[in-house]
Amino acid sequence: MKEDFEEIFAYQDDRKATVDVREAAEILGLHPNTVYKYIRSRQLPALHIGRRWLIAKGALYRFVCGRE
Repeated sequence: MKEDFEEIFAYQDDRKATVDVREAAEILGLHPNTVYKYIRSRQLPALHIGRRWLIAKGALYRFVCGRE
C-alpha cells in the first residue's frame, strides 16, 4: 500500500503542504466519514480551521506507513 500511496501522492500539487478531508479520503481510498473517525480518535493528526479540517501531507504519509 505504501507504494500505491507514493504513486498517488506524486500527482498531488507539491506546493500544497496540506490536504482536506475529501482529498485525504480520495488518496486513502476511504469514505470521508472514515477519515473524520480517524481524526476524532486522534489516529490521524489534523488542524481544525473554521469549518475545515486540514491534514499535513507528512502526517498522512506517516498514517499510511504506520497502518501497514
